[in-house]
Amino acid sequence: MRKIAIIPSKTPIDYLRSSTPKNLVNYFKYAGWEVYVMDGCSSIFEAYEKGVRTANVKSDDYVIMCHDDINILTNPIDFNSIIEGFLQKKKIGFLGVAGTKILRENCIWWQGMEIPGQNHLAGFVYHGNTLFDMQATFYGQPGPVVAMDGVFLACLGSTLLNIRLTQPQMFVGAWDFYDIYYTLQAHFKGFKNHVVPIQIFHQSLGDTNGKTSWHKNREALIHHLGDKLPVILT
Repeated sequence: MRKIAIIPSKTPIDYLRSSTPKNLVNYFKYAGWEVYVMDGCSSIFEAYEKGVRTANVKSDDYVIMCHDDINILTNPIDFNSIIEGFLQKKKIGFLGVAGTKILRENCIWWQGMEIPGQNHLAGFVYHGNTLFDMQATFYGQPGPVVAMDGVFLACLGSTLLNIRLTQPQMFVGAWDFYDIYYTLQAHFKGFKNHVVPIQIFHQSLGDTNGKTSWHKNREALIHHLGDKLPVILT
């Protein structure tokens, strides 16, 4: 068993100028993970597919797939204990930091977070431009979900080898909705996706306004899923 972290990037990373990827790579190495930065790829689908192939991922490997603009705030010892503990559970699928027990007909996983008392969302993420102005976004208590955000995902190699990583023809956007596409595949195959209590800072405000490709991929997935929506945890 190996511990492998795959980090995609749209453009080649200048490690001398970009502190976040450098800090992230150093964190993973300190925690005992092999790191594969897949930069300059044409899509996130290509990055993950190429990363799995380059790392020669086997069924019993532990694999992390995450954005390059995050900092992991959980200390490395606890981080490894959480990842390893959950990945040893029977029929475990993807682990993540934010997700939903109900994927509604519009395929927006965080739908309903503004409603007081909602309990279908799970997770906790810090967002912001820097570590000094980050703000906490609490979705709900960690637990089992059907789909998750792709800012941070972890799984066994066997999960990745049992789903389709290649960009589907229905998606026109190269960097969007891969996370729902991947985690739903695992759910439909009987794997159990789970949001876990790992704390991260995401150097982003998470705004989807104006992201045409995000909305086009969302609409394509809605059409593809058809009467399977809504997807509800049972």
